[in-house]
Amino acid sequence: MKRSKKRILSILAATTLTIGAVPQNVPLMKPVLTACAEASASDNFTYSINSDGTGVTITKWTGSDAVAVVPDMIEGLPVTEIGGWSFFNCDTVTKVVLPDTITNIGNNAFNSCITLTEINIPNSMTSVGDSAFSGCSALNEIVIPNTVKSIGSNTFSGCKVLETVVIPESVTSIGGSAFRDTAWLNAEKEKDPLVIVNGILIDGTAASGDVTIPDSVISICDMAFSGCRTLKSVDIPDGVKNIGESAFYSCTSLDNINIPDSVESIGYQAFYSCTSLTELIIPDSVKTINGSTFMMCEKLTTVKLPSGLTTIANSMFMNCGALTDVTIPDSVKEIEMRAFFGCSSLKEIVLPDATKSIAMYAFALCSNLKKVTVPDSVTFIAPQAFTMSKNVTIKAEPDSYAATYAQNNDISFKDINLPDTEFTNVSLTLSDDLGLNFFMDGIFSDEEAEKYRVTFSGECEEKDVPISIQKKNELYCATANVSADHMDEKITAVLEFNNGENWVKLSEFTYSVNDYLKNVDTTGNEALAELVETTKKYGEVTKAYFNGGDMPDVSDSSEKYFVDDFKPVKGSNDMISLVLNSKLAARLYIEDMTDASTASYNSEELGAILGKNGKYYFEVTDITPTQLANDIVIQYGEVQYKFKPLSWSYLVRNKNDNGKNKAMADILYQYCISAENYKKTL
Repeated sequence: MKRSKKRILSILAATTLTIGAVPQNVPLMKPVLTACAEASASDNFTYSINSDGTGVTITKWTGSDAVAVVPDMIEGLPVTEIGGWSFFNCDTVTKVVLPDTITNIGNNAFNSCITLTEINIPNSMTSVGDSAFSGCSALNEIVIPNTVKSIGSNTFSGCKVLETVVIPESVTSIGGSAFRDTAWLNAEKEKDPLVIVNGILIDGTAASGDVTIPDSVISICDMAFSGCRTLKSVDIPDGVKNIGESAFYSCTSLDNINIPDSVESIGYQAFYSCTSLTELIIPDSVKTINGSTFMMCEKLTTVKLPSGLTTIANSMFMNCGALTDVTIPDSVKEIEMRAFFGCSSLKEIVLPDATKSIAMYAFALCSNLKKVTVPDSVTFIAPQAFTMSKNVTIKAEPDSYAATYAQNNDISFKDINLPDTEFTNVSLTLSDDLGLNFFMDGIFSDEEAEKYRVTFSGECEEKDVPISIQKKNELYCATANVSADHMDEKITAVLEFNNGENWVKLSEFTYSVNDYLKNVDTTGNEALAELVETTKKYGEVTKAYFNGGDMPDVSDSSEKYFVDDFKPVKGSNDMISLVLNSKLAARLYIEDMTDASTASYNSEELGAILGKNGKYYFEVTDITPTQLANDIVIQYGEVQYKFKPLSWSYLVRNKNDNGKNKAMADILYQYCISAENYKKTL
C-alpha cells in the first residue's frame, strides 16, 4: 500500500514526543535524522509491506531524477524487493543504486528503461525476474553476484550494447532468451555456436547441420535452438536432465534427435513445428511432457512415449497430420484437450486401463480414425471429444461408460469381446463380370475364415445371399460380381461373425466399381491410366446398350482391328457371335448341327444349345477382357474351328453397322487392347 509523506511526518512527531521524555543528556539527533532520511528517500517511490510483515517491496518509481537511489529501510523495515514493472518504461533514469537488503528483482522491473546505463546487483540478491531488464538498450555491463541462483526468461533480451556480463557459478537456472540480441551473446556465438554457461546450453541458434552437445551440458535452456532452420540432427549427451520450453521450436530441418535416459522433462512446445521430424523415441526416464510439444510436426509418423507418463498434455500432437503410430503407455490417466486434434492419418488408438478421462476435442478432426479402444476405467469423455471424426468406432464393454457415451453421441460402437476383423480395402478384377473384391484383416487361416460370412446388397450377382470368405493373393476377401452396365451402382458389404450362438455384425463397407476407378492412383503409369478410362467408357456403353439412352462417343480413329481369322467350312453358313449379357461368351454356329451334336474345347465337352433363332451352337463362357484377342479352338468331328472372340468387332465394322453394335464393337476392341497393354507392365 502507498505510504504518504503526511503519514511519515505524523510518525516523526510521535517519535519526537516520546524522545522528549528522556533525560537531556541522551543525544536526540540520530533517531530524528534517520526518520527524516526515510521520508525524503521514499518521496520518489510507492511501496508496500510484504505479506509476512518483515520487509518492503518497491512498487513504483515516481521520481524524475537521473539517479534513483533505493533506500535500505522504510518504516523501519528493510527494502527487500524491486517489484514487477516498478521502473517500466522509465526514460529518465540513467543509474540505479540498490541497497544490500534487496533479495529479488521482479518481472519486468526495469523493462524498456532505454536510458539506463548503470545498475548494481547487490550481494544479497538470489534471483532476477523474467524480462527484468529487457529492452534496456543503453546498458553495457552487468555483474551478477555469486548469491544469485536464477536468471529469468528474457531478462536482458534486447540490451543491444550489453558487452560485459559476469555470471557466477552459483547460477543454476537461466530462462529462455535471457541474453537474446545482446552484444555479449553475439560475441559468444562467434566463439562457439553452442553457448554454454554453468552446464546450461543457453543458445544454439547459430548451429547448423549435425550437432553433438558436449558432455558438460546438464540442461537445454528454453528457446535454446528456437528458429534454427539449418539444424539437421542433435545428439544430446547423458547427464542432461531437461529440455526446455520451445527448445527446438520451428527447427524445420531437424530430422533426427537422440534423447538420453537422463532426461526427466520436456518443456512446452519443445518440438513445435519441427516439420522434418519423422520419428522420435522418448526414454522411460521422462516423467513430464508439457503441452503442444509436437504440435505442427506435419511429417511425424511414429512416437514412442515413456512408460511412466501420466498425461497426454494439451495439444501435444495437434495437427500432426502424418502420425500413424503412437503407443500410449499403461501409466496414462488423462487425455487432455486437443491432444490428437487434426491427426488425420491416425487410424487406431488403444487407451490403457489407467485412463480416467478424455477431454474436449482430444480426437477431433481425426478424419481416418476408425477405432478407439476405451477401458472401463474411463469415467468422463467430453461431448466434443470426437468432433468431425466421422469414421470412428468406440470399442468397449457393452455396459461401460464409453458404451453409453457412444450411444448418446451417435458414435459407432463395437463390443470389445468381438474380433477386430473389418473391411480394409477394395480391389477390382477385370473378368467377364467386374469382380469387386472386399478385403478384410484379422483372418489368418481357412479355419478362421469359416466363422465369417459376407452379405451383399445392391446390383450384383451375389445380392442378398450370404457367401463365404475366400483367399485371394494371400489375403481374405469376398467378391461381388458386377455387370458392366451397373458400374455406378453402390454395393454394400456386411461382414458377420458367428460367436457360437448367432451371427453378429462386425463391419460394413459401401463401394461401387466407379468409386474404385475414380480413386485409382495412375500417377506415372500410362497403361493403367488408359485402362481405367477405357473401363469407364465400357461401363457407359454397356449401360446404354442394354438400358437405352444416348450412346457415348467411343469412336476410335485406329483401323488396326484384328483380322477376321474365322474360317467356316467352305460353302456352309457357319458363323460366330459374341454374347453381351452379364457374362462375356463366344458362340460358334455350325450348319447341320443337331441336339445330339458335341464338340471339345480345352479337353472339355461342349453340348449343342438351341438358340432363339432355331439354330444350334456351341458356347465358350467366362471370357475375360484380355482373352478377347486370344485364339479359341473348338474341335468338331474332324474339323477344327479356330477364331478370336474379338473377330466379332471386325465383322460388325465391316458390315458398316453405325448403331449400338458398332459402339460396342469399338469399345470392346479398346477395352481388350488397354487391358492387354496393362497386363504387359505387370
